[in-house]
Amino acid sequence: MSLEWLGFGDAEKIYELYCGDFLDGWSQKMLCDSFSSGRFLAIGVKENQTLVGVITCSVALFDADIESVYVKKEFRKQGLASKLIVELLESLTNQNKEKVFLEVRKSNQSAQNLYAKHGFIKIGERKQYYSDGEDAVIMAKELKK
Repeated sequence: MSLEWLGFGDAEKIYELYCGDFLDGWSQKMLCDSFSSGRFLAIGVKENQTLVGVITCSVALFDADIESVYVKKEFRKQGLASKLIVELLESLTNQNKEKVFLEVRKSNQSAQNLYAKHGFIKIGERKQYYSDGEDAVIMAKELKK
């Protein structure tokens, strides 16, 4: 398994990965537009050159928002999501970002536990955030150099 920074040319691969079973995934156009903005980062994890996981993030001057963390079902429970998070947090720290935010489904306790393991804390909720009406938990992490 290898970690790789992804770019505009990888939008189709990310989209195809999301199409598997990621209900909150983005359209290919949204991914392309995000990469075109110049404020979007993506790191993928590959097995034999096949993308099996990804983390995406939008960045601003001092802060960042993790947009998605996704690993294919058959590759879960191997620490890949943690590796993606660690790599992204290290990069954001090196870019002098001060804080990272994310939203996660209220029902996704395993993801909330994963983020908490990496220092994220719950700071609020967004009611009916997802298209199916589920609430989101907002989490944040302070970055220190």
